[in-house]
Amino acid sequence: MSVASSPRGGVPVGRLLRPQSIAIVGVSEDQGTIGARALGALERFGYGGRIHLVNPKRSEINGRPCVRSVDDLPPGVDVVMLAIPQVATVEAVQACARRGVGAAVVFTSGFSETGEEGIRQQQVMTEVARDAGLALLGPNCYGLVNFVDGIPLTSGPVRPNPANHRPGLAVLSQSGGMMGCLMEAAEARGIPLSYAVSTGNEAVVQIEDFLEEMVDDPHIRTIAMFAEQLRQPRRFLELAGRARALGKPIILLHSGRSERSREAARSHTGAMASDFTTMRTLVTGEAVLVVDDIEQVIDTAELLTAYSQRPTKGLAIITDSGAFKGLSLDFCETAGVDIPNLSKATVDALAEVMPEFADLSNPLDLTAQVMRDMSGMYGGSIRAMSADSGVGSILVCLLMGAPHVVKAKLTAVCTAARGVDTPVVVLMLGGDSPLPEDAYNITREAGVPFFRSAGRALAAIGQMTRYGNLLKYADRAMTVALRAIRPLPRPGLLPEYLGKSWLAQTGVPIPAGALAKNIDNALAVACGIGYPVVLKAQSADLPHKSDAGGVIIGIHDPAALRAAWDKMTADLARACPGLVLDGILVEKMGERGLELVVGARRDEQWGPVLMIGLGGIWIEVLKDVVFLPADCDEAGVLSALRTLKGAAMLDGVRGAPAVDVEAVARTVVRLGQLILAAPEVRELDINPLVAYPAGQGVQALDVLIVSQSEIH
Repeated sequence: MSVASSPRGGVPVGRLLRPQSIAIVGVSEDQGTIGARALGALERFGYGGRIHLVNPKRSEINGRPCVRSVDDLPPGVDVVMLAIPQVATVEAVQACARRGVGAAVVFTSGFSETGEEGIRQQQVMTEVARDAGLALLGPNCYGLVNFVDGIPLTSGPVRPNPANHRPGLAVLSQSGGMMGCLMEAAEARGIPLSYAVSTGNEAVVQIEDFLEEMVDDPHIRTIAMFAEQLRQPRRFLELAGRARALGKPIILLHSGRSERSREAARSHTGAMASDFTTMRTLVTGEAVLVVDDIEQVIDTAELLTAYSQRPTKGLAIITDSGAFKGLSLDFCETAGVDIPNLSKATVDALAEVMPEFADLSNPLDLTAQVMRDMSGMYGGSIRAMSADSGVGSILVCLLMGAPHVVKAKLTAVCTAARGVDTPVVVLMLGGDSPLPEDAYNITREAGVPFFRSAGRALAAIGQMTRYGNLLKYADRAMTVALRAIRPLPRPGLLPEYLGKSWLAQTGVPIPAGALAKNIDNALAVACGIGYPVVLKAQSADLPHKSDAGGVIIGIHDPAALRAAWDKMTADLARACPGLVLDGILVEKMGERGLELVVGARRDEQWGPVLMIGLGGIWIEVLKDVVFLPADCDEAGVLSALRTLKGAAMLDGVRGAPAVDVEAVARTVVRLGQLILAAPEVRELDINPLVAYPAGQGVQALDVLIVSQSEIH
C-alpha cells in the first residue's frame, strides 16, 4: 500500500492536523524530556481525544496507563509522536507501519542533515512510511500545533491561543526553531494563530502538503512561511495561485539568496538568474510576498491578518510631532511608500477640525492643539483621510506622555479606526520605553496593529500595499503562448544566424543580412543590403565571438570588407585552431540607440523567467536587471522597466531622445511567448536589443539560444 495522494498529488495531512487518537512513544515522568513535554502540552490544551502512552518500563504515568511497545497499541491510532533516541527511530517507524498507524511525528534529529549514514537511514524510514500509507512528519522537526481544535503535537512550551475564534495566521516552516520564533512573535503581538507547523527534513510530508490543506481552511486568513527549499515548485505555484484567488496572502521568507547556479550558464540571463531569483520571480507573479527578514514576516502578517482590505494607493500620516512630519517623508522614500497629496475635498474636511494655523497637508501635524480635543481631531482627521481617493492606508504616529494621556490617545485613535474602511496602523514613538499595562489591550481589542518602531511600521505598510498591487498584476490577462512555431534547426547552442532566423518568427526585428561562405558571397550580400556592414563569425563552438576576433564592425566599402574578411579568418585561426565555421554573417550595421539586454532562462524545477536590463556598464558592473514571469504582459514590462537603476536612460539624458519603450515591452512579451511555446529552450539572450527613439521600434543585434538538448 502506498501513501494515498491528495487531489494535487501530495500526502494528505488531515489525520496529523485533527487526530482522534494520539500515542506518545518515549514518555516518562521526567518533565525535562521530550515525551513528558509533549504530554504536558496535550493536557494543557485539554485535548479531548484518546491518549496512549508507550514506555517499556512503566505501567502508568501520571495516572495514565502505559503499554510496552508500539506493537501493543490498538490498531489504527491516528498519530504517534516518537520522542525517542535516533538509533531507535527507524525500528519504531517500522512498528507504526505494522500497527496501521495513520501518521507519525519524528522529533529526533541525526538523519539526512548529518551525512551519508543519516541519509541512508532516513531513506529507509521514507520507504517504510510510504509503503504503509504513513504520513510521517519530520524527522528533525518541532511538530505542529492546531490552535483551532486545541491539538498540540509538539514538545514546545505552547499555550492555547485565546484569539483562535476568528480567522488567523498559519505558520508553515521547514525549521522548527523558526516555527517557534514566529509562533511566539505572533502570540506577543496578539495575532490570532490558527496553526503552526514544522516539517523538518520532509522525509515524507512536505510543506506543500500543509499548504494545500490550509489554502482552503476557513479558519486561516494569512499564511506565513519559512523555507530553505521548496521541493515541489510547480505545485507550490498552483497552490499560491489558488490562495491568491481566495484572497489569502502568503508571506514567504526563503533562505539561499546567494548568486549561484547549479549549472554553468552561457548567457547573461543564465548567469544572473540564480535559483533564488527564479523562485522569487515566479512566486511573486502569483502574489506571494517574499520578504527579507523575520521581523517583516510577522509585521506584514499582522497587517494582512488584521485587515481584509488590500490597499494599492498611498499612505496618509497623522502625527502630533512636527519633527516626525518631516522625518517620515525620508522614511517613506527609503521604504518605497508613496505619500500622496490630499484632494481639495479632504483639505476642506480637515479645515473643519484643525486649527486655522495648521498646515493641511500629508503628513498632517495635528499640533499641540490635539491635547484639547483628542476625539475630535484624531477622529476627524482619520475620517477625512480615509475618504480621500488617493489614500490606501493611514499611519497615526503618537508621542509618549503620562499614562492617562497615552491611554486617551490610543482610545481616540482606535475608536476612529473602527469606524472607517481604510486600514489604520498606530505607531507610538519612544522605542522600548514602558507603556501603561492596558495600553496594548486597547489596540488589540480594537484589532488595530500597534508598533513602537517607525521603520518596521512603514516597512509593513509598504509590504501590505505591495501585496495589493501584486494582486492587481497577478489578475492580468495571461499571455498566450505561440501555438505553432518552427522547431529549432539543431540541438545545443545555435550560431547567431540560426538563432536570429528562429527568433524572427515572433516578429522581433533583426538586421538585414545573410551567411557568407566565402569573400565573394560576402561582397554580394553587402552589395544587396548596403554599407556599412558588420562581419560576425558563426559556429556553435564560438558563443562569445568578440573574444576571439570574430566580430568586425564599421566596414564601409568592398576593399574594407576584403581586408576585414582576411583579418578575421587569420585571427580565428590563431585564437581557435581547428575551429570549423558555418560561415561568416554579413549584416547591415545598425543605427545607434539605447542598448538593452533581454533574455529568458528555463529553470528545470520552476520553469521559465524573463530578464530585462540596460546594456553596457549597467549590466556588466551594476547588474541593473529585473526579472519577470514568462507570461507577463506589456503593462507588467513597462512597470518593471521603471524599477531599473538606470530607468532615466529610457526617457533620454543629455539631449538623447526618449526611446520606444512600447516596442521594448512588445519584444519582451514575444520572448515570453516563444519560451513558453518551446520547452526545449534553456537560455535565450538578445544582447544587445537596441531601442530607438519613440515610434521607431527596436532591433535585435545579437542573439544566443541554448537548447536543453545540450545538457541532456
